[in-house]
Amino acid sequence: MYEQNQKITVKPELKGFFAVYLLSAIPGIISSFLWMILLIVIVFGAIAGLGNANKQSSAGNTPLSYTITAGQDKSADNKILIYDLSGAISSGIGTSNVGDGIYLDKVTSDFKKIKEDKTIKNVVFRFNSPGGEVYASQMLGDQIRGLMQAKGIATGVFYFDQIAASGALLATYKVPNYIIGNLYGETGSIGVRMSLPNFEKLADNIGYKETVIKAGENKDIGNPLRQTKPEELAYFQKMVDRTYDDFINIVALGRKMDVPKVKALANGFVYFNNDAVTSGLIDKVGTMEEAVTKASLDVNVANYQTVKVESVKSLLQNLGVESNLGNMLGLSNQALDKINSTAKTKSGVMYGLDERY
Repeated sequence: MYEQNQKITVKPELKGFFAVYLLSAIPGIISSFLWMILLIVIVFGAIAGLGNANKQSSAGNTPLSYTITAGQDKSADNKILIYDLSGAISSGIGTSNVGDGIYLDKVTSDFKKIKEDKTIKNVVFRFNSPGGEVYASQMLGDQIRGLMQAKGIATGVFYFDQIAASGALLATYKVPNYIIGNLYGETGSIGVRMSLPNFEKLADNIGYKETVIKAGENKDIGNPLRQTKPEELAYFQKMVDRTYDDFINIVALGRKMDVPKVKALANGFVYFNNDAVTSGLIDKVGTMEEAVTKASLDVNVANYQTVKVESVKSLLQNLGVESNLGNMLGLSNQALDKINSTAKTKSGVMYGLDERY
C-alpha cells in the first residue's frame, strides 16, 4: 500500500512515438520539396527563355543552325534548305522558329543569313498558313523574291502542307513558282475581308458614353460606338475592291492564268489540293521529298544534305517539359513565351484569319 503523501510519477511510453510523427510528416515534406524543385525549374526556365530571345534578337551576324533530315548524304557540302512558314503572317516581331506565326523581322533576319551561306544551293518554302496581313503578305513575297535573286534561283519551289490560304498565296504568286501540295491539304481563300464591329446598343445598355473630339470629317471612321455612314461604307468597299483586284492580278501573273478564270476561283473558298491542281492553283499533289528533289534538280546538285533551321529550346523543353506545365499553373501567355522560346502548333488546327483578309 502507498503511503498517503507518497508521490507517483507517471512516465509516458515514448517508444515508437518519433517514428509515427516522422511518418505523418513525410507527405508534407515531400510536397514542399517538390514545389521547391518546380519553382526552381520555372525560374531557370524563364531565365533561359529570356536568354534565348535576347540571343536571337542580338545574333544578327550569327549563322543559322541546321538539323539534317534522315536519309540524305550527311557528308555532302551542298544543302537544300526546307524553310518553314507556319502560322499567320504578321509584320510584328517574333523570336520563335516554329509554329507561332510568320514574322517579317524574323524572316528578314533568317533570309539574310541564308543569302550569306554559300553551302545553301536552294530553298523549299513550306507553307502551313491561313494567311494574314495584306501588307505583311506582300512584303513576304518581296523577301522571297530577294532571296531567290541572291541565290540565282529562277523558280521558287513551294510545298503547301495542311493549309495555304489567302496571304500565303499572295506571297507565293509574287514570284515564279512551282508548287507541290500535300494530298490532304487545302489551298485557296482568294479574296479580301474587312469587319466593322458596332457596339452602339451594347454601350447604351451598360450606360457607356464617349465624346469624340476631332479635326477632319472622317477622322473617327470605323468608330464602333456609332453607325457607319453610307459614304464611309463606300470608302471601305473601294479599299477592299482595290486590294482584291491587286490580288487577282498577282494570281493571274504568278500562275499564268486569265483574269476571268482567276475571278471564278476568287470566291473566298479553299479547295482540296487535288482540285487545286485541276484549277491551276498548284502544279501537282506530292510529298516533301519530291519538292526537295525538284529543288536539287533546278540548281543541278546531285549530292546534298536536306536541312531545316534548328529551333532554339528553353531549359524546360530540354528537360522534356512543354507549355502544358505552364497551363496547369495558370501562367500568363507572356510568362509562357518566356519559359518556352519555341511554341508549337498542333496538327490539324486552323488558326484565325486576319480581319483584313
